[in-house]
Amino acid sequence: MKFHVFAISVLTAGMAHADDIPLRADVTHATIYGGAAEVTRQATVTVPAGAHRLLVPVPSYMQDAGVVSAALSDGTPLGPVRLELAPGFEDGQFDTPAQAALRARIEALEAEIEEAEDQLAHIEAGLGTIALQRRYLESYASSASGEVTAPDEIGAVMSELGQQMEGLVTELFEGERQQDEQIMVIADLQFELSEAEAELRALYPLGADSIALAIPVAVSADAELPVVLTHTLSGFGWNMSYTARLSTVENTLSLDRTARLESVLPDRWEGVALTLSGEEWGQVLDMTGVWPSPARIEEERPPEIFQDRIAGGAFVAPVMEPVVVSEDSASFDSFGLSFNATVATPQTLSEGEDTLVPFDTLSFDPEITIEANPRHDDTAFLIARAENTTGQPLIPGDMAVYRDAAFLSDLYLDTVPPGGELELPFGSVDHLQLFWRDLSRNEGDEGFFNRSNVQRQVVEFGVTNVSDQPEDVRILYAVPYTEQEDLELDLTLSIAPSVENLDGRRGIHAWDLTVGAGETRTIRMEADMSWPEGYDLYWRP
Repeated sequence: MKFHVFAISVLTAGMAHADDIPLRADVTHATIYGGAAEVTRQATVTVPAGAHRLLVPVPSYMQDAGVVSAALSDGTPLGPVRLELAPGFEDGQFDTPAQAALRARIEALEAEIEEAEDQLAHIEAGLGTIALQRRYLESYASSASGEVTAPDEIGAVMSELGQQMEGLVTELFEGERQQDEQIMVIADLQFELSEAEAELRALYPLGADSIALAIPVAVSADAELPVVLTHTLSGFGWNMSYTARLSTVENTLSLDRTARLESVLPDRWEGVALTLSGEEWGQVLDMTGVWPSPARIEEERPPEIFQDRIAGGAFVAPVMEPVVVSEDSASFDSFGLSFNATVATPQTLSEGEDTLVPFDTLSFDPEITIEANPRHDDTAFLIARAENTTGQPLIPGDMAVYRDAAFLSDLYLDTVPPGGELELPFGSVDHLQLFWRDLSRNEGDEGFFNRSNVQRQVVEFGVTNVSDQPEDVRILYAVPYTEQEDLELDLTLSIAPSVENLDGRRGIHAWDLTVGAGETRTIRMEADMSWPEGYDLYWRP
C-alpha cells in the first residue's frame, strides 16, 4: 500500500497524538565488536491515518544505549526517537509464544497450589476435630469412672471407650498420612512453580517494568509501516579460539576456528543474524597532534639565584612566551586489521552464557623442523611454520595444540596478517637429548686460564639421538661478540655454523645437523677475551 509520511519535525513533544500504538520490535541483526555492538531492531505495524506515536517496549538498560535512529525499510527517516520511562505497559502484553506458555503454566500452578493448600487446610481441620474428640474421651474416662460401680457396667463402659478411642486413633493416623502427602504435593507444585518462574525470567519478557522508545509518525492514509531501529550497546565481546592439529605422518597442519561470544546485558536475543568484526570498538581515530617546538636561549643566571631557589629564597622568574604542552595519548592494542565475518546461522545471545560459533577449518602446507637450545633445554622441540595463504588475517585468540591426535597444551596466537608466517611449537622431541658443559670450570683442564683482564672460556654443547632413526636437527646458540675496540675476542668453533646472525640477530648462530641413530654431535666453542686494566668483563657463556 502506498503511504505518505508527513514531515516528522512538525510532531513536537507537546503535540497531542491520536493514538499510542504499542509495537514489539525484536533484535534481528547485530554486528559484534570487542566491547560493543551495533544493533538493528525491526517490526511491521499497521497505522491508521493521522498523527500517532509508536511505543516500542525495551528493557531499562536501553537508557544507556547510544543514539537510536528510526527509519522505514526504504530509508525514509522517522523520529526523533525519545525515551518514555513510564509507558504504562502490562505484564504479558508483549509475550512471545514461549513466554505466554510459561506465563500460563505459572498461573495454572498458582491455582493448583491454592487448591492444594485449601485441601491441606481441610485435612488439618479434620485433625483438629479428632484431637478434640480424643481429649473429650480422655476427660470423660477420668471424670466419669467414679459414677460406675457395678462390675458389668464398668466393663461395658471401658469397652465402649476403648472402641471409641481406637476409632479416633485410626482416623488420626489416616489424617496425618493425608496431611504429609498433601504437604509433599504442595512442595512439588511450589518447586515446579519456581522452575517455571526462573524459565520465564531467563527469557526476559517485556512488561510492566519496561521503558519505551517513542517514535512520532504521521500518515495521510491507513498504512503498513516496516520500521527499522538502529543503535549501539556496550556489554558485548567476542574472541576467536583455535585448535591446531599437526600430523607428522601426513605433514599437514590445520586450524579449526571457533568464535566465542559473550553478552553481559540482562536480556535474551533469539534468532539474531550476527556479523563479527575484528575492529576494536572505541579506538583512537586520529594521530596525536604536532605542535611547533622552537629553540630558545636565555641569559645566564647568576649562581646565587639558583642557590637561593634551592634554599627557598624568593626570586622573580623571567618572562617566557607561552608554550603548548601535549601529554602523550593513551595507547592500547587492537587487531589493527579489518576483519568482518558473517555467521551463517542465526544465533541466540543470553546474559552470562557463552555462545560458541564454529567457523571453519583452515589448512596449511607446513615446514616442520626440529630445533634445539642446548644452553637452556634438555630436549629438542618440534616447530611448524607455514605462510598464511588464506587471504585474511588470523586474529589473536587462545589455541589448543594437538600433535598426531594427542593434546599437548594451550597457547595464545598473535595476529598473523595475510602472507605472514605462522609459527607454532608442537612440543618436545624426547629422544633428542641435549647437553651443555662449561669445561673452563673443571680443575686441571688445559683450556682454563683467567686473570683480571684475560679470560679463556671453553664450552661444549650438542645433542644425542637415542632413537633408532636419524634426525635432522637445528641447534641454536648465542655466541659472544664484541662492539668495543678495547675488548678483543678470538672465537673458535669446532663446527662452522650453517647460518650466522640468524634473522639479523647478532651472535645467534644455527647449526643444521643430521644426527644418526645412537649418535652424539658435539660443538666445541673456545672464546679468548682480553681488555685493558681497570675494566670488568660482563658476559656469560
